Amino acid sequence: MPTATCDIGLIGLAVMGQNLVLNMNDHGYRVAVFNRTVSKVDEFLNNEAKGTPIVGAHSIPELVAALKTPDDVRNEILRALSDETRVEESIDAEVRKILGSYARPVPEGSPEWEILYQKTRDEVFRRRFRLA
Repeated sequence: MPTATCDIGLIGLAVMGQNLVLNMNDHGYRVAVFNRTVSKVDEFLNNEAKGTPIVGAHSIPELVAALKTPDDVRNEILRALSDETRVEESIDAEVRKILGSYARPVPEGSPEWEILYQKTRDEVFRRRFRLA
């Protein structure tokens, strides 16, 4: 029986299920899979998912056993939210620094401030994450 190390479980290994699992795996998620036709699990693990850490389960209880406990998931969510908050605070600080460097000060909270803040924030975000 698999150990509880997976972030998410997926039932159904038709074309869409396989692609979804491989995509989540490519993005760093540990995935457990189950299929009603159990032989599909082994076929998938031996072919499309060969060499990946994807976990196969041959029953629903095995799939559930492969998933992290709610506390593990909760901790992962908190970590992700903390990381996101740090990024947002960093972007906000950079935007405020840029707006503060203008020769003519713009009163915070004014309609002009809101427009400039959003425009500058979008530019900083695009530059930082190299978005077009």
